[in-house]
Order: sequence, then C-alpha cells, then structure tokens
Amino acid sequence: MIKILILLSISFNVLAYVPTVESLFRNGSNPDLTQNAAMITLKITPVNPLAEKGEQAQGQSVWVKLIYHLGGGGRIKLSQLTYRSSAITDSAADSKVFFSEMSPNAFDQSVEMTERGLFYSIMNSLVVNDGAFITQFLKNRGINVALNYEIINQEKKQLLERHKAWLIKTKGGRQAEGEDSPLTPASALEREKVNQIMALPMYAASGQIGLVRFEGEAAWNIKAEAFEAWVGDSNRDVKQVTYKSSAGESEFVAKDYIKYNGTTPLPRLITFKNSKDLHFNIEPIGIRYFNESGQDLVNRLKRYDKEVKAPRDSVTKPYFLF
Repeated sequence: MIKILILLSISFNVLAYVPTVESLFRNGSNPDLTQNAAMITLKITPVNPLAEKGEQAQGQSVWVKLIYHLGGGGRIKLSQLTYRSSAITDSAADSKVFFSEMSPNAFDQSVEMTERGLFYSIMNSLVVNDGAFITQFLKNRGINVALNYEIINQEKKQLLERHKAWLIKTKGGRQAEGEDSPLTPASALEREKVNQIMALPMYAASGQIGLVRFEGEAAWNIKAEAFEAWVGDSNRDVKQVTYKSSAGESEFVAKDYIKYNGTTPLPRLITFKNSKDLHFNIEPIGIRYFNESGQDLVNRLKRYDKEVKAPRDSVTKPYFLF
C-alpha cells in the first residue's frame, strides 16, 4: 500500500522527489512479491585479484542456498544450506542453519558481524525487496538513517489514503455521483489547502541522499557517516555499498544485472572486499519464488533434519555466512 501512495505522490511532485534510504534498497525494478517464499542459490569463491601469473588466484568455492519464508508483519524466517559443490540436493548439504526470525538485531557490533550483516542486508534487498532490514541494521550501529514510517508526512499520507478509498468506492471516479475526490474538493479554500499539502514531499528530507553520476549513469548516492552506497536511478539497482570502520573499509560491488527468471533482476556478480583486504566473488546461480504454508515449512525443516548430516571434513564457510 505504501508503494501505491509513493507512486501517487511522485505523480504530483516529481521534481521535488528524493527517495529514502529504505526505498532505495527495495530492489525497485523487481516486481511486487505475490508469493510468500523465495530461494536463491549462490556460489561464493575467495579470490586473489593481485595474483601473479601462475599463482593460485582462487580458493575453494562454497555453494549456499538461502530460503526465505515471509510471515506476517514483515517477519522473515530464513533457512541456509551450504554445499561443497554444485550438486545442491538436500542430502548433499554440508551444513544447515535456520532462523525463526531473521532480524537486524542478530548481529553484534564487531567488524566481522558488521560485514556479515551487510551481506544478509543486501541479499534481503535483492531477493525479497526489503529495504527496512538494512536501514534498521545501520541504525543499530549508530548511523543516523531513518525508516520510512519515522519520516513520512502523515497529513499527506492520510489525504492519499482517502483518495485511494474514494477511487475504490467510486470505481475510479466513474460513479462519483457528486462526491468530490479528496484531491479536488469543490471549495476553493479546501482546494488550496490540498494543493499546499500535495506540494510537500512525502518524506522529510535527510540531506543524506543526492543524485550523482556513477560510472556514467545517474545514480542516487547515500552518505551517512561510515556508510555510503550508490543505487541506480532508472532501475533502482544497488551498485556499490561501502562501510568504514576502525579496521578498514568493506566494499560490495554489484555488476551486470540481468533477469534470472525473466522477471527478477540480479547482478551476475557481486564482489566483496572486506576490511582486511580479502576478496570474494559472490555469484547468483538461480532464484525462484513459491508459496509455502506453515505446515510446508515445518515439513521442509524436518526433511533437512533427516537428510542433512555434517560430514567429517566440513567445507570451510566464508566468515560472513552464518
């Protein structure tokens, strides 16, 4: 519903529009989710970008499957399976992890957990259009960013909600029968008041977001203390995320977006440089969306308990995975 209100607001005040941190991380070119579960498979490989000819440039790859179950109130249940090869059947899994509620509060303040939190925040953005997760994650680290509900213009929101209800009631205005739209009241005084409200931005400006050029394209730049990111203007695709700490700078760069299942835009490659200058390639292999009942989820977890047995020589997971 908030997306509908935002679109209505933009149509009235395009030039004044500046997106919020939360909205920029909603993977805006991805369709609205109509199913309550999603699964993405990734290949993660440590790499040495400075390797000389003949030197080992890549380490042992790990494959990981993330399965999201979306509950009420925006709650996310997350299953994670890891594999030593591209054979990713349940019985071939090397390890399993399950979170009954995947929360930004799951990460402590250490550098490693901050980098882990950034990884899962980016995955949430790409897979389930969740911009609130990374916003709250940053707030937990003392970064002065705001969630949408904290900065929304309540008067404008309520006016647009009344207009939406009027459109539904009157079947798009075709059956208004003398009932004026809340956006075009008959009274000149009321119309002036409505115009003043609609001239205001939907969200309070933070001063942290500006439109810039990034690699030759228009992009929104977020600057908030230790955090900086660039998100494409036309497709709302996350291009780069950086986080500075006393230990160094962490950097995620997303490259070459394509539509993996014909509808979902994902980068072909995400490069990650951590604060210790270690490098990883994160490659999405596939993604799918499906419906899953509560009982289906329970049955799936029981299947994992039965089939996933930790081998004696478990593969070493990248530290930014749970």
